[in-house]
Amino acid sequence: MTLDRQCVYQFIDQLTDLIDQYDAVLSIGCGAGVQAVGRDIPGGVILPGLNTTFVVRRKKQGCG
Repeated sequence: MTLDRQCVYQFIDQLTDLIDQYDAVLSIGCGAGVQAVGRDIPGGVILPGLNTTFVVRRKKQGCG
């Protein structure tokens, strides 16, 4: 399963019914996504697949 965004509750909620079927979740999102999934899926093993160094916020859509 792949989530569109890991830092949005509505997407993370898709894991709730599936998490018990797996030993771990490999997150290849940014650090904020790893933390959000770990916070909202208690008891799940969340493994970071990237080593991000900072978080970027967009000024507006399409503009970094």
